Amino acid sequence: MRNVVSLVGRRLSDNENLGLGYLGAALEVAGIESQSHVLNAGGDVPRVARQIAQSDPMLVGISVPDGGSAFLPMALVALLRQLGYHGHITAGGPFATSARAFLLDRCEGLDSVVRFAGEGPIVELFRALSHGRDVREVPGLSTRDGDGQPAKVLDDRWRSLVPLRTELPSLAGHAACHISMTRGCEGRCSYCGPASLQRLEMGEGQAAGLDRGALRCAGVGGVRRRDIDSVCDEMAQLHGERDVRYFYFVDEHLLPYGESEALEFLEVWGEGLRRRGVGPMGIGCMLRADRLTKAMVRAFAKIGLVRAFIGIELAGAPEDRGYGRPMPRPQDLELLEVFESCKVATVSNLMLVHPESSPRSIRAGLALLSSIPAGVFEATRMMPYHGTALTQRLADESRLLGNPLRYSYTYRSQAAQKFAELFLKLRGQAFFDYSLAYRTHDVFLAVALHERVNGRSIRPTDRQRLERLRRNLNALQVRSFRQALELALDGCDCGQEQQLVDTARAGASALRDELADIEKRMGEQLGQPLGLLTPLRHVAASAVGFCLAGAVGLGCHAEGDISTDTGTADTGTVDDTESATETELECQNEASMKARLAKDLPCFTGYVNVDESLTPTAHLSIWTGEGYPFTWSECSDSTAGAALSQQATALLGEPETCEPNMGFNVDGGIETDLAAMRSAASSCGESIGNVEFPPPDYAIILDHEGKVTGVEAQGESTQAKEAAQCLANVLVGLTFPCLSDFRICPEYIIAE
Repeated sequence: MRNVVSLVGRRLSDNENLGLGYLGAALEVAGIESQSHVLNAGGDVPRVARQIAQSDPMLVGISVPDGGSAFLPMALVALLRQLGYHGHITAGGPFATSARAFLLDRCEGLDSVVRFAGEGPIVELFRALSHGRDVREVPGLSTRDGDGQPAKVLDDRWRSLVPLRTELPSLAGHAACHISMTRGCEGRCSYCGPASLQRLEMGEGQAAGLDRGALRCAGVGGVRRRDIDSVCDEMAQLHGERDVRYFYFVDEHLLPYGESEALEFLEVWGEGLRRRGVGPMGIGCMLRADRLTKAMVRAFAKIGLVRAFIGIELAGAPEDRGYGRPMPRPQDLELLEVFESCKVATVSNLMLVHPESSPRSIRAGLALLSSIPAGVFEATRMMPYHGTALTQRLADESRLLGNPLRYSYTYRSQAAQKFAELFLKLRGQAFFDYSLAYRTHDVFLAVALHERVNGRSIRPTDRQRLERLRRNLNALQVRSFRQALELALDGCDCGQEQQLVDTARAGASALRDELADIEKRMGEQLGQPLGLLTPLRHVAASAVGFCLAGAVGLGCHAEGDISTDTGTADTGTVDDTESATETELECQNEASMKARLAKDLPCFTGYVNVDESLTPTAHLSIWTGEGYPFTWSECSDSTAGAALSQQATALLGEPETCEPNMGFNVDGGIETDLAAMRSAASSCGESIGNVEFPPPDYAIILDHEGKVTGVEAQGESTQAKEAAQCLANVLVGLTFPCLSDFRICPEYIIAE
């Protein structure tokens, strides 16, 4: 076994993995050899596993930043153990920290999880292994025996490290890189993963016996900032040695919150860059609108800001009272015009769909979006992440669905539920997975960087075309979502839904063609392709590669059925099924209801919710994430799922339950059949995944006995026809009894 550390993480095109870069730098400073492996898609798992098994490192460190990306690392760990690797495997990252118990329980080959920042623990873990010491003594390391020693939350070695970098992405013909100035955030939004980690980190410090006030003074639980000179040195080195002209800061909000402090900070930063001879370049970052002023925007643009992601988040009361995010003020929206006047490309997001959505809140959100005066916007859906206050609240209310790898939630009103279905359908089918809004923003960014670095403006006619397209796109999105709300309130049928989607898609396709022509003309001015920096496109492409993502989406259901968008079904088993079914069920609880379903309706897979009136309602889930790389949903014109939900609800209707406001997942025959179908179709995975957007549409048709009778291509593209033909070759004639009378479609993944 070699004295080397193998680091594994995601590094998509147009992206860097800054976390692995910092770990590599920490190991290098400590005199420890490391090697990096890229794990982007399912096809990378066997390659990376073979490479690691052959090199036989003493330690493997795997990055698990979020639940959606956890499937591949978990698969890699399992394959490494199958190949006979006996070294220590540890995981780190935000999701690994918050869901460490889940990962250690589900991933048998995983030895430990590093909590919080990993630069210190990875070095100490390697040294412990090298000297044969008990790894449980390493601060900040969790094993199956528990959390062990508290993490050294005051460790600030990251401030002096320069992350190791390999190849760099490019934008408008110029090298680009990711860089960090701060760690942490002062915000406490209930839906925010970093905010939950801030609370955990404060608790970790107190567990080590440190005073809360001292921890706050050191920046724990808040913002810790690098010395501005070290940031300027890093930028100057990258500018001079690697010709970097675009620096994207990954910080939550890298400016001080107060105006006077921020202006002073920007002046010092700009002067530091000038002293080091850093020439024309561009800066991109995320910024909170409620922490900005017009003077701050102008000062930031003066030193190089060309791109800003402006978080508006929520439309306002009553939503902001439940999520810890203040409602946008008129001056926040006015800032977008200031950015535009300074030639800074902006993109703003609004969480139009969230757990407390109602027709009133959706209308308020649409009114806000229609009033945005400049820049591109994207409407999104709030996602519940493991460890957040939002996820805990939803669990307490029995509204949380899924497991830590992918959560979802139920809505309080049928209208909000229906709108959420139509919203996702529009996002996936009409505005595309690599969304037209983000693509438009990417063009604005390329133009802004080109003009700043080269000192030449694009043709006025092209700028006017791009601005007109931006306005038309924003208007199309608002109009489409407004019509979706009216359909949700009126109780639409499938035909009306599809007409809305088709109309929106036609408008978006025309705008996409116009955008492509603008990109071409601007590329001609540059003398080379425009060279967009498009990380979200590649996130979406990767999702298609191992999720079988398609553009069919969520559809109509029988009245009362709210089965769509249910997230990942938990993988528990029926509790004490045999003994429960042998007795008279006078009063139902979770175990007895699961037992009744297993006995009388074994195919049912989904979620059961019990309201305050003690009435259970069953919601079918034809979605599962445990079976990556193949994930399917029920097609919009199938009625089999609605019928199965109604049967399950009727079965549980008598006698009454003992426990109000509860909910639980049920794994039944549909789960088993889908797993078998995915396995049979696995040979089509690579050919289906490597496609252009939008992904191909197709449907797998089963008869009343559950036999696959055909696979229909829903689109005219070559990719759609090839995907359908491949699936037909391997599936037609196979029988999946619990999927009788179903049409099964790929579930699309939207990259936020």
